[in-house]
Amino acid sequence: MQDKSIFTISAPGWEFVPVDSSLPPIFMFTTTKLLYCNVQCHQRIDCRTFDFDSDSGQCRLWDTDLTTGSIVVSISKPKSSVGTVQLSSNIYGNIYNQTCDQCAQSRYLTKDTNSNTCQCPSKTFWNGSMCLSQLLRNQTCSRVDACRSNFNLTCQPSCDLPYRCTTHILYSLFNIGNQRLDMILQEKTFTTSLNFVLTTSDDSVSSIADSIIDRFCISILPKINYDIKSLTLESKSMERILRVADYPNLTELKLYNVNNHIISQYFTNFNHVTDLMVHDIKPFDHEFFLRIARFFPFLKILSVINFKPHSRMDDYWNIDYNPLYSIVEYPNLISLDLRSSHTHYIDQFLDQKRTHLPCLTKLAVNYDGLEMVTFGFTRDASLRNCAQVKELLFERPLKHTKHFYNYFPLLQSCFSCH
Repeated sequence: MQDKSIFTISAPGWEFVPVDSSLPPIFMFTTTKLLYCNVQCHQRIDCRTFDFDSDSGQCRLWDTDLTTGSIVVSISKPKSSVGTVQLSSNIYGNIYNQTCDQCAQSRYLTKDTNSNTCQCPSKTFWNGSMCLSQLLRNQTCSRVDACRSNFNLTCQPSCDLPYRCTTHILYSLFNIGNQRLDMILQEKTFTTSLNFVLTTSDDSVSSIADSIIDRFCISILPKINYDIKSLTLESKSMERILRVADYPNLTELKLYNVNNHIISQYFTNFNHVTDLMVHDIKPFDHEFFLRIARFFPFLKILSVINFKPHSRMDDYWNIDYNPLYSIVEYPNLISLDLRSSHTHYIDQFLDQKRTHLPCLTKLAVNYDGLEMVTFGFTRDASLRNCAQVKELLFERPLKHTKHFYNYFPLLQSCFSCH
C-alpha cells in the first residue's frame, strides 16, 4: 500500500498561483467533490498542490508548492479551496539514498534504476533533509540543482542578488535569427568565461545536459572561440568541447574527473594556459603530474583537489631505488593550492626528489599535512621548494615555532597565522 499523504486544506475563497504565471497545471479536470481532487493529487508523485472550485467543479493539480507559488485570495472564485502536501524530514530521513526496496511504496521518492537507490522525483532536489520543489525563473537560489532543469534553468549570478535561476544567456539567446542580438552576445562580457559543469547537493560533479552541449558545439563555440579565456569542463563533455574549436586565448582551465588519458589526448596545444585546477575522486599518480608539466609549460597557478592517496604506492615510496623516476619541473609556477588534497599530494609537490618549484611564492595548504610532510619543519628534502615562499594560506589561526620561520625565510604574509 502506498504512503498516505497529509494535506492542509484552506478555507473557501483562495486559489494557488505559481511564481511563473505562465506555468500551467500538470492536470486539470472537473469533479463534484473536493475529496476526489485531493485523491488525484495524492496518487501523482509530482503533485504538491491542488485547488478546487466547488462552483465550477474545476480541479487543478500543480507540481509546485509554496516555495514556488502563493495561495492568494480569489475574488472570482469565492468557493475555491487550496490543498498542499505537508512535507517533513521524517518522511525522507530513513529511505532517501537507500536501496530501491525501501521506497517501493513511497509516495515521495522514486526508484533510480541506474544507482538502484531511492531518489527525489523529477522537478525536485535534495536539500540535505527533504526533496524540495525546484525553483522557477528569477527565483533566488543557492545551489545548481535547485533550479528547474526541465526548463534549462541554472543557478547563476545576477546584478541585484547573489544568484538567480535563469537560462544560460548564450544558450537561450544566441543564433535565434536576430543578428543584432548575436553581435551583442559575442561581446566579451558573455564569452570570456564558460562553465559546463554542475555540482549537486552531495558535491558530486557532472556535465550539463547533452542538449545544451550540442547547441554550444554546433552553433555557439565556433563563433566565440577566440574570446574564451576560461573554461570549466568535466570529462564526459570535455572531448567534444575541446575538439570543436581552437581556443588560442585560453588562459584558465578547471578540469573535473580528469585523468592521464584525458591530459595526453586533448591538451597538446594549450601553451597559453597559466591557471589550472584539476579535480577527481580517483587518485592521481606521479605520471599525471609529469603530463601536466609537459602539456602546460607556462603554468603559473595550480589547484589540486583530490582526497584519495596516490594510486601506485610502491612506486611512490621507492623513488630512491627507481633510476627512471623523473622529477616534475614547473619552472613558472608561482601559486599552488593544496588545501583540498590528500597529504600525499603535499609531499608530491614539496619533496625535491619528486618536484622542482623554483618560483613558488604562494602556497595554500592544510597546516597539519604540511607539518607532517616537513617533519615539523625540519626535513631537508622539502626545504628547497619552500625557500622562495612569501605568502602562506592556512585553514585556521596558528602559532608557530622557530623551525617554521626558518623553513620559510622569505615569508611576508601568513593568512590565518598568529
